[in-house]
Amino acid sequence: MHYIQIGVNLQDGIMRLQRYIENKNKLLPLLLLQRRQQFFSYIEEIIKLINLI
Repeated sequence: MHYIQIGVNLQDGIMRLQRYIENKNKLLPLLLLQRRQQFFSYIEEIIKLINLI
């Protein structure tokens, strides 16, 4: 009984870890895309300011 419980807990832990990794892999490109868009919008603002001078 004890070993079965350990096996179930281990399997549950592995599944949670896999889900965490999958979610992290989905979030990472999104974060990078947001950062890139933010970066380019900063550059656009700087160019606008330079054009005003």
